[in-house]
Amino acid sequence: MDTTYFNDSNLESRFTLANSYKDINPQKNALEVVVNVSNINSGFFFPLNEKLPGSYFWQVYPQQIKIAWTENSREIIVTWISYNNLTGRLAYRKSYCIECSIPSEWIFIRSNVSEYDFGDNFSNIQYIHSVRISELNEDCVYEYLVGLYSFWSELFIIKGKTPNYIHKTVYNKTEEPVKFTIIGDWGTGAQGQYTERLLEKDLDLRPVDGIIHLGDIAYDLDSNNGEVGDEFLRMIQPIAARFPYMTLPGNHEYFKNMTHYTNRFKMPRNNDNQGTGLFYSFNLGYAHFILINTEVYFRPKQLFGINTQDNWLVKDLKKANENREQVPWVFVFMHRPIYCSSIKDDCSSFADSLKNKLEDIFNEYSVDVVFQAHSHIYERTYPIYNGKEKSGLRSKHVYKSAEAPIYIVNGHAGSREGHDSLFKPKFETWHILGFEKDYGYGRLEVYNKTHMYYEEFSSEKGEIIDHFWTIKSKARYNI
Repeated sequence: MDTTYFNDSNLESRFTLANSYKDINPQKNALEVVVNVSNINSGFFFPLNEKLPGSYFWQVYPQQIKIAWTENSREIIVTWISYNNLTGRLAYRKSYCIECSIPSEWIFIRSNVSEYDFGDNFSNIQYIHSVRISELNEDCVYEYLVGLYSFWSELFIIKGKTPNYIHKTVYNKTEEPVKFTIIGDWGTGAQGQYTERLLEKDLDLRPVDGIIHLGDIAYDLDSNNGEVGDEFLRMIQPIAARFPYMTLPGNHEYFKNMTHYTNRFKMPRNNDNQGTGLFYSFNLGYAHFILINTEVYFRPKQLFGINTQDNWLVKDLKKANENREQVPWVFVFMHRPIYCSSIKDDCSSFADSLKNKLEDIFNEYSVDVVFQAHSHIYERTYPIYNGKEKSGLRSKHVYKSAEAPIYIVNGHAGSREGHDSLFKPKFETWHILGFEKDYGYGRLEVYNKTHMYYEEFSSEKGEIIDHFWTIKSKARYNI
């Protein structure tokens, strides 16, 4: 290989963006400079390694690109990693807006860079880049790419819709449903690829507003000195770089006090989670979404105290109930289940322990649906409280005026552990249906103040295995 290609002077002359930057303080997240669109290509260019035909110079190529919503309305955070300690760049622009179809100028922002060693037995140092894009317009579509010099990612297209943190208003103005992919216990390998292949095609045809991963990510983020986590984040990049990828921790994220998780995923911060993003909430459309960390109930000495999360949860639900005229739907997302039918202790003694801590709170504040994972099954319940079915199921696929929360277990996206959660020989009376031999994921759609729809897919069969409507005809929440 001709190594002169990589000397500094040659790089500066070949890379058109190099002279466009101004050094600013990345902590302020200030805009650097607006340049003409002719200064940037929609992709990147760099030479191939001649000794390994077709392989890229991966050390300087941005990897593991993903986006997430933040604690601020009209803002997303873009994160990626590199293997060199150089400040990266993000370039973005409005691609299309309802009021204006002409693309805007490109805007460049320097990345904020932190270093973390994801290795255990040997070093795996990575440089984590993050950039916040603010003042997004929900009526616009944006495009962005990340990189440095000539080593740029592909171009990603994203929507400007973000959560609303002003409780007395509904932020999204359109009548389009709010749509989410719900997924749990997803890893690499052959088992996880069923879901990866179907989900990527599904999202190309039917885009969503966001993705919620219910914990147990990669199996595990820290395995093989962090390389399994690296592989997983490269695998999901085609979707996580286009749709906000919102996460919560599961038991498999516990390693090193969840530092692998908190360094790889930048979730919304609040005063109670002390900037970790281990539990948080947001409004989108007519729904309030609450994501919590169930590991705190099983490892209270190592993680935030139980009281910290519980106090926040009650406070958040009280505020949500004050606003249910505008945002009537309330959903809770968590890893470990309260109601499930596996033969494992996860659905008996562990579930009972968690039930004693959370079920009264969910029922008192009239949570509509609780999404759970952990057991590698799919399961759906009657409206239920204290182990007893409540009224509200009108048919197998329609709930109306449910008088208690509905519980969904969605922990079967596919991982190296396979189908490890078989059902009990006899189901409880609150069980409606379930699947123990399918890999899959779910899709949630909130249409308006009275109707929501959910469907569950089998990734192997490529078909819907369950669906239901929930209809509100009267208020049961406490104001």
